[in-house]
Amino acid sequence: MSLLSRLRDGLARTRERLVGQVGTLLQRRGAPDAEALAGLEEALLAADVGPATTERLLERARARLRDEPGLELRAALERAAAGLFGDGTARFGPGAGDGGAPPRPWVALLVGVNGVGKTTRAGKLAAGFAREGRSTLLVAADTFRAAATEQLEV
Repeated sequence: MSLLSRLRDGLARTRERLVGQVGTLLQRRGAPDAEALAGLEEALLAADVGPATTERLLERARARLRDEPGLELRAALERAAAGLFGDGTARFGPGAGDGGAPPRPWVALLVGVNGVGKTTRAGKLAAGFAREGRSTLLVAADTFRAAATEQLEV
């Protein structure tokens, strides 16, 4: 069995376990009982959500349920997660965060697994910087993707 097949099987088992444990819990309305929250916490931890993030998600979801009694637990959890992602956004670009003039040249290295949109994101970043009047240079350094250069040209 290949590494990719084992990874897919493992992720499928995790998804099935999560859906099985949490599916009916997430359709409940109103404040969940302690047992439901414990099951949700266990499922989040089993899905590799860290303990601190799990605690923050559950706290925020409980607060949402108190503020909006007719809300389903699923919607409260989704809104809590969206709130976590929206916190602390920062500008990304030359000179961001250092309070001074951007160094020349400014380099951004995009790293990630195959197929997550690194090349597309690089193109969007370069286009945005070009609209701001900045000079941009894209370098395709992926030795395994011959078409990356053509994609960057587009």
